[in-house]
Amino acid sequence: MEQLKGTYSIYGENFTKQSKVYINGEKQTTKFLNNTRLDLKESEIKDGDQIMVAQCGSSNTIFRTSKTYEYTGGQLVEVTDQDTDVENGRQAFVEQKEEKKK
Repeated sequence: MEQLKGTYSIYGENFTKQSKVYINGEKQTTKFLNNTRLDLKESEIKDGDQIMVAQCGSSNTIFRTSKTYEYTGGQLVEVTDQDTDVENGRQAFVEQKEEKKK
């Protein structure tokens, strides 16, 4: 993950120029290198940070997201049991329903 002092790369699959990295829910300046690598040159990542990649459209609309990972001991570990997650690929099209209180 960490390369040169203060720079990081995210490796995966199917990245595009619209792929953006989020750390703890905050969008990062992301440089697209190719469909398997994104670079972060202005980001700081520390233990406990949660990282995910989103496919963004105009006006920062998020169309789909990757799984969320936690940075622990220099590695990304998948975060499980996220009950609030919407099915991948449907975030832009699903309306959230409020539960009725009785």
